Formats: sequence, C-alpha cells, structure tokens
Amino acid sequence: MEFNENTKLFQKYMERIRNGDTEAMNEMGLIFQNSKDNENAKKWYLRAIEKNDFSYANNLGYLYAGEKDYENAKKYYLIAIEHNDFNALTNLAVLLQDNKKFEEAEKFYLKAVEKNCENAKNNLLIFYNETKQTQKEKKVYSQMAWGGDTNAMNHLGMIYAGEGKYHESEEWFLKAAALGDKHAKKNLKILRDNKHKFSKK
Repeated sequence: MEFNENTKLFQKYMERIRNGDTEAMNEMGLIFQNSKDNENAKKWYLRAIEKNDFSYANNLGYLYAGEKDYENAKKYYLIAIEHNDFNALTNLAVLLQDNKKFEEAEKFYLKAVEKNCENAKNNLLIFYNETKQTQKEKKVYSQMAWGGDTNAMNHLGMIYAGEGKYHESEEWFLKAAALGDKHAKKNLKILRDNKHKFSKK
C-alpha cells in the first residue's frame, strides 16, 4: 500500500496528529514499520513517546535491535517493561543473550516466565540449552514433568541418555509412555536397543 503525504489516509492521520492524537502517531509508525520504512516508523513512535504514550516502545526497541543499535534497543525495551508491556521482557532477554550478557539475559527470561508471557518457559529452556546450563535446564524440565508434561519427560529422558545415565533416562521415558506418549515409546525402544552404550550408574 502506498502511504505518503499525498494519500487521503495519510492526511486523515495527520489531522488526528495535529489534534494531539498519540494513537494516530503510533498507528502511523506501525504502518511504516509494516512497509519496512524503519526511519519513518521510528520517527512516529518517538513522537508518541515524547508525548508520554509508551504503547509502542517495544516496537521501537525491536527496530533498533534490528539495526544492531544495542543501547537504544535496550533503552526502549526497558521503557516498555516499565510501562507494563511484558512482551518486551523476552525481546530484551534475546538482545542481551545476543550480546553475550548471559546473566542479565537469564534475569529477563525468568521475569517473562513470572509474568506468564507467551512461550516464556520454552524460551528459557532454549536459552539454557544454548548456553550449556544443563542442570538448570533439567530443573525446569523436572518441574514440568512432575506436573504431568510428557514432552518434558521425553526431554529429561534424552538429557539423561546424553549424560550416559541409562536408568534415569529409562525412568522418564517409562513415565511418559505410561501416559500414552508415542514419542516416549519410540525413545524407550531406541534406548533399550542401544542399552550397551550407556553406563549403568
């Protein structure tokens, strides 16, 4: 969609903006963002923020992150979080992880879990896996598994198998299989077929 100062839609937005409508500023920013015009998107998000409307601070942080502008990305993610946009928690965690600030990243992944953000626990587990924090990964999977999550049971089984702990691995696959999980049954068969490869600790 063509969207510039010559279109009627643009002119309608400008009329609203002249009347101090920050929602229109943010909507204008979103239109430009969706059109990959990041400079104009940033311009309008910033106009709204200057008027104390922080609704799209998370979007602004995301734009800066895409440009590898770490300081501004972090700044606007934190502003979004401060104004209860908790979607920014995971975005900030990813930004910090990408910049090797793992302790700080973990803090925000955990906050996202506390706020029940979408996919927060899964993102935390991926983080632990990617940063080789196996004990923490196992702890989270264990909590989920004891709550009846068969996917978590399978993951625990695979982690223990990878550590050479046959009995622990078999135990978790058996628990998941008993709950009717087909993947666990396949994993159990593979584990038993390759039993000789695992230590009998």
